[in-house]
Amino acid sequence: MGPLFSEYRARYYYRASDWLRECYYTLDWRWLRTVIVAPCVEELIFRGCILFHLKRELKSCCSLCLASAGFFAVSHFHHVFEKIHAGYSWKSAIKSCTAQVLLTAFFGTYSTFIVLRTGNLLAACMVHAICNQFGLPDLRAEIHLAEMRDGARGKVLYLAILVAGLFGWMLLILPATSPHLFSNNSPFCYT
Repeated sequence: MGPLFSEYRARYYYRASDWLRECYYTLDWRWLRTVIVAPCVEELIFRGCILFHLKRELKSCCSLCLASAGFFAVSHFHHVFEKIHAGYSWKSAIKSCTAQVLLTAFFGTYSTFIVLRTGNLLAACMVHAICNQFGLPDLRAEIHLAEMRDGARGKVLYLAILVAGLFGWMLLILPATSPHLFSNNSPFCYT
């Protein structure tokens, strides 16, 4: 909920012309690639194809989530070459990409869990697109910005929204992905 709140605050005073200008400059081919094409293609490959084959060998939800996430994470290590090309040293490029690969592994686990629970690849595509759109929040900067705008009250409010979002996610992840809601009769990830 924190990133959504930050986006709301950043655009609270926008006029219609501001929204149109932002759409014009934001909705380009890079945005289309990052938010629409990449999530659909990656989910089709990693959850639709690779997970399908992993189901033959692995029988538990946990092992399927971790194995699929491992393939997904390793496939993102190519960014090390982009960073080196951009002028990073080998050491800093590998350090930066290792952090990205670990976060990608976490997301891959979550995305696989969603597919196994719902039996729905579109749900994983939507979550992936939202993740790519917002990215990881810069918590230090967001907290500092909230504090600058509204003092200690803003900082506490932002932290409360982050904690509420985390607890809301933890409380709702199982009910919201219940296999029965999606008519999923797959034997994986029932709890």
